[in-house]
Amino acid sequence: IVKAAGVEQASFFDATLAATRLFGNAIAANMFMLGMASQKGALPLSPESVEQAIQLNGQSVAMNIAAFRWGRKAGHDPQSVLAIVADPAPAADSTAEQSVADLIDRRADFLRDYQNEAWAAKYRDTLRPLVEAETHVLGKPGPASAAAARSLFKLMAVKDEYEVARLYSDGSFKRQLDRQFESFGRLEYHMAPPVLGRKDARGHPLKTSFGRSMSVLFPILASLRVLRGTPLDVFGYSEERRMERGILAEFIAEIEQMASTLRAENLDQVAEFLSYPMGIRGYGHVKIRNKEEVYVNKDSIKQSILNSRNIENAVAAE
Repeated sequence: IVKAAGVEQASFFDATLAATRLFGNAIAANMFMLGMASQKGALPLSPESVEQAIQLNGQSVAMNIAAFRWGRKAGHDPQSVLAIVADPAPAADSTAEQSVADLIDRRADFLRDYQNEAWAAKYRDTLRPLVEAETHVLGKPGPASAAAARSLFKLMAVKDEYEVARLYSDGSFKRQLDRQFESFGRLEYHMAPPVLGRKDARGHPLKTSFGRSMSVLFPILASLRVLRGTPLDVFGYSEERRMERGILAEFIAEIEQMASTLRAENLDQVAEFLSYPMGIRGYGHVKIRNKEEVYVNKDSIKQSILNSRNIENAVAAE
């Protein structure tokens, strides 16, 4: 992409993330990128002309103008926008000075609200062997433990239907709206519930627009998170949820495996390996595709670590 566009002209930004976090609607990403292009001087129109065209079009005027302006801000000062749209749960602990213990504590607290105390305890217990192994090597937990803590959290706190409902109903979404808008006419929630089974020609889920009345159902759905992972979890039978449970189970076993394999010589490689879940991004078919791509690289790194350890064992036996 950079080669085609020219290094000096190319600018990159996760507009889908920004649109989803700012507006709860990934569709706004298009207008966000248009705003970036406008700010960079890549449009033959003034910003005022674009906003006037949005008003004349009459579709989601408030959101599209706001997305356009946020895109302009990202074009001028991308770091300030990134700081706002970053994941609110783990981002607060992103300072370099933060200890691995603090990192784990913050994520365990989040997982307690996400599911329950037992889920938070499982997070801590899974990480403990690796933390102890790295402490033995370095004198304190380091990059391998930090990588595992972030990756395990990602896999244990997937944004499923129950979590989306919780985030919409716990007051944080309303506070975000109040910060961004003085007023708004209506709310629309664009979602693809598996129970509806709507798919496009390629078999990918289609989103459906729901009105403000959906907000009444969110607290009810959030309270049903106790069903998550049980046979009564109607959402748990989808291909995506089954895949997520499989990745989590595999990664838990790999943390234990890396704990027994960890040495000063392979510390950086182990930390790199334990970061692979961070690359499994997106939702639905996008997430499934990204998982397949990530697994090609992660399996080769894992095999390299294990081969090195086997060689060490063979030499020691001689």
